[in-house]
Amino acid sequence: MKINYKPIDIINQLNNIDLTTIKLPDYSDIPNVRVKGVELIHSDLIYSDDSKNNSARFYGTDPKNIENLRRDFQFHGFKPTEVPGAVIYRGDNFELPYERLNGFTRDAMYHEKGIKETPQVILEFFGTEDQIKLAKRRVACRDNSSMNSSPRKTLSENDLVKNVIESVKQKLIPNTQKDIEDEIKLIDPIRKPGSINKIAHEVFNNCDTKSFFTLWGRGSNKASVWKKHNVNTDETFMFGGEIDPKRNQRGILVGDNDDYIQRAISKAIRNYNEDGIHTYIIGHVGSPTSRTTISEKRINFKNKFEETCNTLKEYVKLETKVDIKPPIYILGFLPQQDGVDNWSELVKL
Repeated sequence: MKINYKPIDIINQLNNIDLTTIKLPDYSDIPNVRVKGVELIHSDLIYSDDSKNNSARFYGTDPKNIENLRRDFQFHGFKPTEVPGAVIYRGDNFELPYERLNGFTRDAMYHEKGIKETPQVILEFFGTEDQIKLAKRRVACRDNSSMNSSPRKTLSENDLVKNVIESVKQKLIPNTQKDIEDEIKLIDPIRKPGSINKIAHEVFNNCDTKSFFTLWGRGSNKASVWKKHNVNTDETFMFGGEIDPKRNQRGILVGDNDDYIQRAISKAIRNYNEDGIHTYIIGHVGSPTSRTTISEKRINFKNKFEETCNTLKEYVKLETKVDIKPPIYILGFLPQQDGVDNWSELVKL
């Protein structure tokens, strides 16, 4: 059965909207910005320069996204549950007292429909010139991040790379791996880890970010020296197959090589059959590459370990009808990244 949707009279809806029902953005984790409230503001009072101020978008306003918004507004109207565009109050001494910060695509759609008065979030920025510049960029990006729903077009990886590179090159944030990764997570808090790593690596390459990392090698001597000088004495873990007295388990050091992982699992099973003692792995990985970060290498290590254990479980169950759990697990990873990892403890995934 065909359903006929009746388009909504958006102008009438906006003329009668209750401003108290409109959702306000939460920028409480972004320094140097306050949300003052929401008001109906005439477009003739807003300075809106897409080419200058739409910094969040790599290519500026996308005409295709205007069409998506147009269709959404036609059948759903203005949604109070979605945060409107935002403006900055510049002062009555300006001919246009407000300046648009975000919502350029929505603004273009309103203009096409001849809609003049629309709800706008009013923001206030404070601090030094650099602090304000950084806060504006963060807010513009957050408004189009993965946290916000359709019909808005979510920031692409290129959008985020562009913005973080600019923040680094303008010396608004330090050029370190940790600060860059933290900036991406602040702008887009729910973006997937794989995408964050990809974005961060692009920024590292473009900004010549120093990548300090340690390679541990196959022996446990170097790791033992690190443990002696950095780790709290109350924390115990072993590297070379010794029994950990606190856990009554055997600790071994394993690198990110498929053969090393398989051998570690096989040896743990043999030891368990002999003395009933479980084994834990402390892992470490090789150098980051242009395609894989150290964090990604750790995830790959963990995935390979779990895949090998699951394959073993399935084989044993097929042959013996017995459901086993291999007597081995990953306790954590050695720290390897200066400025990213905490060097006083193991890295946990």
